Amino acid sequence: MRANNGNSPAMPQEWASYVEADPVGLTKREHFAALVLQGFAADPDIGNEASVLAKHAVAWADALLEELEKS
Repeated sequence: MRANNGNSPAMPQEWASYVEADPVGLTKREHFAALVLQGFAADPDIGNEASVLAKHAVAWADALLEELEKS
């Protein structure tokens, strides 16, 4: 997996390249993890240990980024 791929913007904006500040919005890694966490939250049987679910969501996001690099 490219080191910077997960940290690049999930939905970059054209105007953002003209701003000399940190990019606004979520990284790809954060966006993917949020989507996974949303799926976990939709399952009433998944449990409610948020810190554990968050760790799993990040692991799933990293796995997705790694798999996408193979394609």
